[in-house]
Amino acid sequence: MDYESNIRHEAKNLGIDLDKDYEIKAAKRGSKLFVVFAKTKSSEKLIKIFDSRMTQLAESGEIEKIYLKWGLSAEKFGKERFDKD
Repeated sequence: MDYESNIRHEAKNLGIDLDKDYEIKAAKRGSKLFVVFAKTKSSEKLIKIFDSRMTQLAESGEIEKIYLKWGLSAEKFGKERFDKD
């Protein structure tokens, strides 16, 4: 799913209250990548790990290799997608 509206629709169908238990953030403004973490203390640590590791993968060029391996467009997944706002 690439749109927050789709995520919210499916969560509603499953009886999941995203506003109460989760936080949804775009990986970068205007992008279509959404990662959802529960609103817990342990999730705060996971979010920091995810953010730093995605930045490392992008800066090293490894993310591009992964996407190319699976037949995805490299231009959509370069390090500029994961730079901090």
